Amino acid sequence: MKPFLLLCSVSMLAACSVVGPDFQRKPTSLTSSYAFAPTPAQQAAAQEHWWRILDDPALDALMHEGLRSNLDIRTAQARIAESAALLRAEGGRDAQASGTLAIEVPRVVLDGSGNTIGAERATLNGNFVFDLFGQALRRRQQATRALNAATFEAESTRLAYQADLAGAVIDARFFQAAIRSTDLRIRTRTQILALTRQLLERGQLTRQDIVRAEADLASTQADLPSLRSGLHLSALRVATLLDAPVGPILARLKATEGTRQPVPSQSQDVGVPADLLRNRPDVLAAEYRLSAAFAAIGVAEADLYPALSLNGSILLDGSEQFILGPRLSVPILGRGRLLARRDATMAQADQAELAWRATIRGAVSDVERALVSMETARAEIAAFGRARDRFDELLRISRETLEIGASTVLEILDAEQDIRQVDLNLIQARRDLALAAAQLAVATGRGHGVRIAPGADPRPGDPVAAPIAPDVFVAAK
Repeated sequence: MKPFLLLCSVSMLAACSVVGPDFQRKPTSLTSSYAFAPTPAQQAAAQEHWWRILDDPALDALMHEGLRSNLDIRTAQARIAESAALLRAEGGRDAQASGTLAIEVPRVVLDGSGNTIGAERATLNGNFVFDLFGQALRRRQQATRALNAATFEAESTRLAYQADLAGAVIDARFFQAAIRSTDLRIRTRTQILALTRQLLERGQLTRQDIVRAEADLASTQADLPSLRSGLHLSALRVATLLDAPVGPILARLKATEGTRQPVPSQSQDVGVPADLLRNRPDVLAAEYRLSAAFAAIGVAEADLYPALSLNGSILLDGSEQFILGPRLSVPILGRGRLLARRDATMAQADQAELAWRATIRGAVSDVERALVSMETARAEIAAFGRARDRFDELLRISRETLEIGASTVLEILDAEQDIRQVDLNLIQARRDLALAAAQLAVATGRGHGVRIAPGADPRPGDPVAAPIAPDVFVAAK
């Protein structure tokens, strides 16, 4: 008995030890500014309804509906509920205690007599495992950080959904603007064809000019079917994201087709790259996954050490026996398997760290690309706007000189074609600018904390949930 008590005493002295490495944030070599950010500024924007900078009421309404009901977001929320349940299972002393109550009523039928004999019996077994080497603590840390990771992964899903829905609406507005521009050019070319016929009757033009004008009009009309198809496909994307029929969505878009193309009404401060550690939910999720992997090492490490538990049982069968005593188990056999399991968790932690670093680099790259795209689109809009003004003047001069015979129909048609191409380029550049603004908002973590309450109206004062503090790793005790 004395050696056993001595071994127990040694084990109890080790109870203050928590095995496995503690997680600490890894240093990252992030610069203090983006290469293409003219005025970087620190800004926490998790609660920002960033899509409102595009000034499209239909987009705002659709975004509110989607954030309330999207299936991917609801699936992510179910993952959070799963992680929260696992945390409850590991979060208290109940995780160290177990027990069962068994009640038996055995009966034996006596041969030939039909009589039975037997006795009721109840057994209550209990077990409490002492957390000598911090395994229970590590389990709680692992479950807590897995819950935090699941929460931020849901926020990433929310951001990805916002980007997809905004992109679909921006594309729909692009096709609507292209259709309006094409309709305008068709009307203009119809007028040119009528003028050409008048001049032919006066003998100022030839039949060749008429044929050229007719061919140019037909070519412009041929662009409409593909543009309308693009609009319908964009509406289908929106309907799919909202899990709604496409007909009503297309009707809503057409009801507001007079709305100008979504263009950012204000510039966005992107902060410094280090801010991504606190703004990007995917970065935060990767960091929590890394922290959970470190806790898993401690769980596996504790399996290599002795385990002390207190076992007891009560037997109620008329004798009322009571048994209580400690149990010390030492992992002697199968130690190679336990070491392999510990080494596997260490390798998983290395993978989690590489994934975290890759996520950070990817986040910085996303912002850089969005900034470049925005600058390019703004420059194109300005250049195409200047070109449009000059082509308008050229068309006016060509029409005036045609009526006095100083120019040809070919020159007018060429000017018209140039205007149409510039218009389409301008519409495309506005689309690129809006998409880049959406990408920049998502890349800097804007909007991931937005919550839309059921029945809430899309208005600037929408209530939102408080953000999760990303820099606190909870060690549930």
